Amino acid sequence: MAQPNTPGDGPASGDEQQLDISSEDQILGVGQVPTGAMPSGGQRAPETLDADDYTAIEREAKDLWALRAKQVSPALSLRDPYNPQPLASFEAFQDLPIREKQRTVTYELIALMDIQPRFYQMLEMRALYSMHSLGGGGGQINAEVSIYWANLRRQLPVILDAWSLGKPRHAGTTPATTTTTTTSGGGIGHHQVSLEITVARCLIAIIDYCELPWSDLERFVRSVILAGGAAQALAHLICNITPVATRVAGILLDVFPFLPQVHKAAVMAVFTECLPIVGLDLRIRLLQALQSRRVLPQCYLTAVSNMLDSKSTRDVAMLLLGSAFRKGSLEWFKPTSILTKGVPLGDISATLWPKLCDIISHQMGTSNDVTGVAALLSLPAANNIDETLKTVCGYFGYLSVPISPADLEQLWTLGTSAATPYRQRLCAVLFLVMACAIRDLTNDVLTAQLTRLSKSSFGNFFVFITAYLRTNDMQALEDMVSGMLGMDFTLPQDRLFMLKDAICEPDSPYNDSVLARKLLEFPVAAAGGNNDYDINNSGSNSSRSALSFDGPDGHKVLRCVLRFIQNGIFQRSGINLQAWFVAIMLSPHPDSMAYYIQLIKSYVSACFSSPCITPIPESVLHRIFSPYLEPTNGPVAKEMPGATPPRDRQADDDSVRVVTPSQILGLLYVLYYNDQLMSSGSSSGQRESRGKACGEYTDAFTDTLPVGHILKYIEQGPELHHYQGVWSELLSLAVAQYPDQMNPATMMTESFSASR
Repeated sequence: MAQPNTPGDGPASGDEQQLDISSEDQILGVGQVPTGAMPSGGQRAPETLDADDYTAIEREAKDLWALRAKQVSPALSLRDPYNPQPLASFEAFQDLPIREKQRTVTYELIALMDIQPRFYQMLEMRALYSMHSLGGGGGQINAEVSIYWANLRRQLPVILDAWSLGKPRHAGTTPATTTTTTTSGGGIGHHQVSLEITVARCLIAIIDYCELPWSDLERFVRSVILAGGAAQALAHLICNITPVATRVAGILLDVFPFLPQVHKAAVMAVFTECLPIVGLDLRIRLLQALQSRRVLPQCYLTAVSNMLDSKSTRDVAMLLLGSAFRKGSLEWFKPTSILTKGVPLGDISATLWPKLCDIISHQMGTSNDVTGVAALLSLPAANNIDETLKTVCGYFGYLSVPISPADLEQLWTLGTSAATPYRQRLCAVLFLVMACAIRDLTNDVLTAQLTRLSKSSFGNFFVFITAYLRTNDMQALEDMVSGMLGMDFTLPQDRLFMLKDAICEPDSPYNDSVLARKLLEFPVAAAGGNNDYDINNSGSNSSRSALSFDGPDGHKVLRCVLRFIQNGIFQRSGINLQAWFVAIMLSPHPDSMAYYIQLIKSYVSACFSSPCITPIPESVLHRIFSPYLEPTNGPVAKEMPGATPPRDRQADDDSVRVVTPSQILGLLYVLYYNDQLMSSGSSSGQRESRGKACGEYTDAFTDTLPVGHILKYIEQGPELHHYQGVWSELLSLAVAQYPDQMNPATMMTESFSASR
């Protein structure tokens, strides 16, 4: 008889060792009626069995296997000398009475439960080799698995379905839903389905009437999943014996990663059959098990999609869907992680979109209506639509579902009521994700949508997205989207560059000039600050966005403006940054010091390279340092924004004066400006060609700057961790420009001691 191949592996070797674990024909009941099977009078045993019959069959099978186990080696790896006859045929098994079929399946299951740990060890080893790409030993372990599996099927032909030649049914099809058609001669397909139905019925009887499953549930489940008819039997176990259902599902999912493909399909069939019919609580637990192990995304999405159809389960379905689209799910939804059998993931994903649109419409109409499980979980009603928006972002980001421009209409409906800044951000990110999903995307389509976007309530936040695109800062864009959504999907780079090209069009609502001016419109004054410098040079802030610089957008503004300066966009657009730069100098944030250092350097460089960018007037700098430039007999009466409380020092008169973040940055600006002025090599005539824009600051101002005191204050102050980068920059510049106030050796020694 031809030997079956290992599922998902190469053909078995012709000189494999036999793994004979089946009993003699008299013991196994295959091929002939065993002694004692016929009652007195020659009457065949009745074709129906009761609970006592199943108990007796189990006891007989255990006794027979105990006897058989003594006749073979402990490793069960040698040819069995007590099996003189070849395996029985499929027809011979089907002709047996029900009792003998049940005893055969029970006996082989007991044998498999004893032997399968070795097989699983080999599967785990093969998976380990595959995971770490250890090609040298991979071929050998594959051959060993093939030989072992072939021997198992030869010795356990009934429960392991040896007569089907290893040809599995379509994934997701179970014996309960398969119609058997007898063909002339009894084809392989007929044999396979008939045998699986018989084995499944026997396994279900074992579950219902025998002690075997409960003696070692894990070993039982790991054995049954290898058997023919496993899907129906295990689905019966999960659906009808709910106290152990979660544990059974966990066992199946634990072994899923290293199972051969045909058995993975059987596990998928178990969940496909169970999820639609189990109770809601158990269904949630099963879905959470799938999510935690990141397997079978088709089953997960299909079940959640079906739950969206019912109003009673809609809220919990949205929670489950939202929890699936989180960091760590990228590999889960990749095509390579999905079984080739069964319903394609794309077909499942396409059915979700109209349902999500209906839910969004419902939430927009009844924003305070949170019912069902969501209410029990205390989900705030105000955040319901926000969570839905994040879920939709994950839907497009992880599943890569193509849409048409018409699908964006739902987004514009949302935008009309995006009242909170957080929702505006979500809508802007959702536009980006959906724009990357539009099929047949063209520049004309993008330009039209961008024009519409610029007039929406969330168009302001989209400024950051376009700024990142415009400066090719794709990593910052990915980080922003990932941080806001808590997801790790990647946006298609080709679509991002198409969006960038549309932004750069002259008639784009987000062209360079418009985008640069919008960036400078974000408010930059810290709350409670006394910044009275008119950064608009107009005395009006009416055109400013509601987004606050000292909130979550502060770093974004700094990063975008920095990139725009470095890319020369402000310079080419003829926009003077002086007013904006003065404003951030008067209201700095200690957490953003790394950006301020780069901004100061880029701004000063722009002053020397572009006539439209002018230096900070000396009068403004004088205001920043006025406590040091004017006589005083005590602490400063009026502190600048972000001032640090004075420390009790026993030094010179400067020790009682407060050093503010503005003064630290102001000193860095002056020192770096003077350094550029001296090192640029520009003659006085060349500087005069720029007018007085890049002239020197007066000696009366620069000679009175408290350089040494500020450096000591930073070094010895409680917020040194904020200013470490600034301190090193200041020290290197001050040593060259103010040698009279600096003792380099002493400063370096003190710095080393402070760092330790």
